[in-house]
Amino acid sequence: MSLKIKHYVERIAVTALLASTLRAYPKRTGDVVARYLLSFDLRKIGNIKSKRKFEIWLNEHTNSLCQMIWKKTKAGRSPKWDESELFWGVSRKALNIFLMSALYHRVLYREYGLSRIEKYLEVPLDRDVASKLWKNSKSSDAPLPKWQGIKSLTPKISIQYQEFAHNYARDKKIQRVQIDFLFWRQEAREHARPH
Repeated sequence: MSLKIKHYVERIAVTALLASTLRAYPKRTGDVVARYLLSFDLRKIGNIKSKRKFEIWLNEHTNSLCQMIWKKTKAGRSPKWDESELFWGVSRKALNIFLMSALYHRVLYREYGLSRIEKYLEVPLDRDVASKLWKNSKSSDAPLPKWQGIKSLTPKISIQYQEFAHNYARDKKIQRVQIDFLFWRQEAREHARPH
């Protein structure tokens, strides 16, 4: 038996949903997100040729996934989750982690020409990355709002963080998505280094 492309995509979709990504969300959220990610045609993503078209695509899918989680987990029946917008942040994070993981997967990168979209990808926002961006923004002309968590992430706040991340990445001569490698669990990595 030989591996097929779908096997790699399945692995990326499931590993993009580590417990920490979906912590504190209703049961079945992971199942809903995984099914949604598995429905993607990565070939279409690799054929996107402008930042604006990518942003439209990402916003449409974030909103669709957000609504799907809210409906399929029956979260709307709970007072704690009675607003579907509470799922916007986790939807965006899951999509960004999935796309980043696909980009850095050798087989998927080649098969779907993902090099074309690397410059458009967002950095997945979580506590580690957002806190570092926020700290770096404090000395800028337009400091970011303090990170309140993924449940509080709105499109407006996301845009602010992503724009700052874009400028930060440009100054570091890296792509915005690569900031994740700089800031992800930075303290833990620093403590693990031999002295």
